Amino acid sequence: RRGVVDPVEAEVDRHVAAGFDPSRKGEALYRAGIAWLGVPDGRRARALLAEVESGSGPRRADAALGIAFAWTLENQPDRALKHLTWLLANRPGEAGAAALGQMAVLADRLDQPGVARHARERLYKEYPRSFEAQGVGPEGEPRETSASPRSRP
Repeated sequence: RRGVVDPVEAEVDRHVAAGFDPSRKGEALYRAGIAWLGVPDGRRARALLAEVESGSGPRRADAALGIAFAWTLENQPDRALKHLTWLLANRPGEAGAAALGQMAVLADRLDQPGVARHARERLYKEYPRSFEAQGVGPEGEPRETSASPRSRP
């Protein structure tokens, strides 16, 4: 079953991460946090991803994006939007396109059209070939959304 994560498996990942040498621990914690997003359990995901985000490893931006998704899972879009704003101001790297796409969705949901418009404009400018800018869904099929360039005037 694609996209379904066993909660026991996610907890095992957490315990395994604890035994890793420091150079590999961040990746293990990141993967465990992402697994908890799939359960879904935003609180547990956020706890693990916060450990990664507070470090200096290569997954910091990815972990910050995961934390924003965890806040969204917990029905706290305002906190998710605040976290995305922080991420986008601090070198988001490859997580930038997903962060901008999610920011636009959340800003629409929170009735902040200026924020949504700015996020979409930045997405099209900085990440024009990204899946988010192209409006490509998870199965590779184009989707018609307000974030899709095909639906822009």
